[in-house]
Amino acid sequence: MSRKVILILALLLFAASPVHAFTNACTNVGANGGSKQIIQNNTSGVSKCYTITNNNPYVLCAGTGSAQMWTNFYSTAQAGVTKVACPATCSSPCGSIGNGACCTAYASNLPAGACSSQSECCTWGVLSPNSYSYASCTPGCTGTPWGNVSSGYSNTAYSSSSPPGPCSSYSQTRKCTSGTMSGTYTATSCTNGCTGTPWGNVSSGYSNTAYASSAPAGACSGQMRTCTSGTMSGTYTATSCTAGCTATSHTWNTNCSGSVTAKSSGGSETVTNTASGYSGSIHAACSSGTWSYSSASCSPTSVPCTGVPSNWTAAGCPSTMADGSSCTGWTKTQASAVDCTCALLKKTLTCTSGTLGGNGASYSGTVHTYCNNYTGSCA
Repeated sequence: MSRKVILILALLLFAASPVHAFTNACTNVGANGGSKQIIQNNTSGVSKCYTITNNNPYVLCAGTGSAQMWTNFYSTAQAGVTKVACPATCSSPCGSIGNGACCTAYASNLPAGACSSQSECCTWGVLSPNSYSYASCTPGCTGTPWGNVSSGYSNTAYSSSSPPGPCSSYSQTRKCTSGTMSGTYTATSCTNGCTGTPWGNVSSGYSNTAYASSAPAGACSGQMRTCTSGTMSGTYTATSCTAGCTATSHTWNTNCSGSVTAKSSGGSETVTNTASGYSGSIHAACSSGTWSYSSASCSPTSVPCTGVPSNWTAAGCPSTMADGSSCTGWTKTQASAVDCTCALLKKTLTCTSGTLGGNGASYSGTVHTYCNNYTGSCA
């Protein structure tokens, strides 16, 4: 029987599904350049591997039903068939490893987070799985303010994204080293606050009303001040204000008046009358923008005298005498030896603050406008 017929019979007898590893089995190798790696694991634990290439126009059944026939098949040359021993090593991320050895490989040597590894094993020159590329890995850090980061990553974090003052005073450099992240601050950005404001150090966005003076002599003058990225608007410095009282004029007791100057709350002054014909004063006190008045006095400075007696008006004295004025007259026009001089006959009527006085006030006789002294010998 020809060799070709034997091979065809072998194909018919062992046309089971193809396998790559077997004991005392047969594996089909496709025709016209078909190639397949075949491994035999015999009962003694010794493995053999060959790559069979079939250049014949028919399917080749490689192997036979016994270990001896396996040996005979691979040691006997066959037309159109090449048999190449499989490689005994594999190139892996760990370097060259032998058949049956494994390498722990990593997806990245500096991952952003935990290391991802897998075991890659060598089987007759084939490394499987063969998807990771690194033989070592330094773990990164997870759950950082910047997400998962690689070992060696560093950045500046802040205790607050909007601190009451400059960001430099609230910053911290954090670094990932082999899975451990230094520092504790969590804010990844920061906007400067303002220092030295009337309210101390404040955050950006803080706003409040300041005043030109805490105790002005008049109304309060306010100004809204706002901190924006480290810059405080405005210039006023007082954080509170009690309104004072503005300048005014005041009239009291109907006839007296005077000017009141502006005062801070709590200030006071004595206002003197400036209206003519009267004298007086009043106490003015300012409290939270409101004037109050006390201790008022007001009296005329010139009071005329009315009801001048007729004996005096007959002698030319006015019926109403001005305050501080006086009238002079005599009881006789000619002094006698008894009177001797007119001085003894002289009468004076005075007006003081509306009251008639002098020795003429009680005189009811005739008032003469002149008097001649006695020229003879006086008694």
